[in-house]
Amino acid sequence: MSSTSRQAREQTDLAVADRTETYMKQKLLCGLMVLVLAPAALSQTPASYENFGLVQCPPDIPPTIDASNFINLQPFGELTAGCGESPQLMK
Repeated sequence: MSSTSRQAREQTDLAVADRTETYMKQKLLCGLMVLVLAPAALSQTPASYENFGLVQCPPDIPPTIDASNFINLQPFGELTAGCGESPQLMK
């Protein structure tokens, strides 16, 4: 076997190995993305939000409530900007 054909074969083998390695990395990244994004895809809006403690905004950060049913067992106060200084209490 001549040295030029040996070098050509080695280059071909290296190119195939590089493609295989790239392909395996792509499969690994796709699998990891599926594992990371699956919980978000399977999550759903909670049926109800129950407030057992006092929520006073500000200084607390108001919760993001994305529920179809709101159960309020304690005062829920919120100061809204531009509507004066009196809290809106929902009971």
